[in-house]
Amino acid sequence: MILSDDTSISVRRLAHGEIEDYRDHLTRLDEASRAARFSGPSDDKFIQAHCLRLVAGPLSIVAALNRETIRGACEIEFDPDTGIANLAFSVENAWQGRGIGLHLLKESLITCFGLGAEQVTMIAPASNGRMQRLAKRFGFEPDGSGKSGLVSKRLDSLAPVMAVA
Repeated sequence: MILSDDTSISVRRLAHGEIEDYRDHLTRLDEASRAARFSGPSDDKFIQAHCLRLVAGPLSIVAALNRETIRGACEIEFDPDTGIANLAFSVENAWQGRGIGLHLLKESLITCFGLGAEQVTMIAPASNGRMQRLAKRFGFEPDGSGKSGLVSKRLDSLAPVMAVA
């Protein structure tokens, strides 16, 4: 895939053996990006513990890679009992604003559909205009008052997802 600045990336689901590469990506996030991803401050020890928890469960991470280095990712937490998938994004600062989010969200929604998700939620805070525009582009709607930044989307078909360019 080609980003808006003609940089080449690949977007794919990570395997369990790539969790250290994912941890490395998370530790490269700047302080503001870490706070946005984890809803608060997070040091390297926190990230290490987070990745260890991921290994213990079913791993669903879609990643954007440039030359086999993860530059952006989306964790998918799916509950088969409720049919709800929660998405959490991270994109390294130098890679933001180049179109990675579009590719990550599209591939993540395809993955969610394959898992059997009927509804998808994610945080698109007011402070992150890019994420809000992206969520709207894919048909996400604010939950409740919209103040929390939580948005959700019914996932009845892949047709609307595939139509987004």
